[in-house]
Amino acid sequence: MKKSFLAIAIMIASLTGFSAAAQTSSACITPTEQTSADKKADKDARRMRMFDGLNLTADQTARIQALQADQKAQKEAAKADRKAKKEMAKADRKQQSEASRQSRQKYLDSLRGILTPEQYTRFLENNFVNKSAHKGKDGHHAHRGHAKHHSKAAQAKQSRNS
Repeated sequence: MKKSFLAIAIMIASLTGFSAAAQTSSACITPTEQTSADKKADKDARRMRMFDGLNLTADQTARIQALQADQKAQKEAAKADRKAKKEMAKADRKQQSEASRQSRQKYLDSLRGILTPEQYTRFLENNFVNKSAHKGKDGHHAHRGHAKHHSKAAQAKQSRNS
């Protein structure tokens, strides 16, 4: 009987204490004024609320907090790993782009040695200056393989089948 009375008294005291603290803290501190230490304490309190009503011992609480800290460290390490991989991928893309540019320049320099100056100028105009002339209606390159479907022979064959 004494234990149940004590438990009820503790519950009532804790509930009134939390509601009073919530009322005073919300009136005094705006969310933007909340420090990082306060935010960390709030997160820790939210994590421990999952275990409310389980009557954990001090040892269990300490072990759970250690487990949560370990999980947080693992999440941060994974986040750092993802960030590092992203940075490496960015550097790799730059490297690949530079290699592609150098390869293209080497190809053009080799073509310049093979073609006459007039041919080279026309080649550049056809492939780089007038690029839009080689594109289809949707902005993508037209495929040459589709031309056979529009040839006179294909049209004649289609008219015979109709």
